[in-house]
Amino acid sequence: MILQQTLGVGFETYDKYLLNDRALAVQLPHQDPQKLEPVTTSTALGAGWSWNVPLYSRVGTGYVFSSAFRSDDEAIDEFLTYLGPRAEGAQPRAIPMRVGRTERVWEKNCIAIGLSSGFIEPLESTAIFMIDMALQWLTSYFPDKSFNPALQKRFNDRMRDLNYEIRDFIALHYRTSNRDDTPYWRAASNELAVPEALQEDLDILKHVLPRVEEMERGHLFGLLTYLIVLF
Repeated sequence: MILQQTLGVGFETYDKYLLNDRALAVQLPHQDPQKLEPVTTSTALGAGWSWNVPLYSRVGTGYVFSSAFRSDDEAIDEFLTYLGPRAEGAQPRAIPMRVGRTERVWEKNCIAIGLSSGFIEPLESTAIFMIDMALQWLTSYFPDKSFNPALQKRFNDRMRDLNYEIRDFIALHYRTSNRDDTPYWRAASNELAVPEALQEDLDILKHVLPRVEEMERGHLFGLLTYLIVLF
């Protein structure tokens, strides 16, 4: 409200790169509390993907999807069918997702951290990492009374670069998908725009093996992580 509505800072949407703009969320009991899966899983569905996060007390699950390919009611029906009997009586709630970033997360004396600065779909669960990095960089560049604008610019540049790194890595998952059995997956892998830096990498990787200096972005994802997705 302060940055965009009062101070007039723009918002950069990622809707041409990433389709998903809605999510369903629900909590379920464990089917067998004595046998908890020690991993978080993501499973592709017809118009997006479902997460499954087993905690000690419950299972958190949901469906991230595109409203261009599923209405909320259609997504709920598909999701509950996928969950099967364990979801009997469950009532998933729909959550809108505005995917993109505030162009300058530090403007005058207002700084946006976390969801107020933007959001990228949670396929790699990066939101908490972004909050942590924003706090680290804020302590590094926090100004004194002279308020040198170079500090503000560096903080904004760092947050922009981290945001783009995550956006591109998420887009890589869809661009390299070999699933084509639904209109959503055909659009995700063939019709969406590809961020310029990611497209340059993909063009290079048609001819040479990935190298650390080409894939490292300096913040979160390393070469091994890229390799897993590329393979």
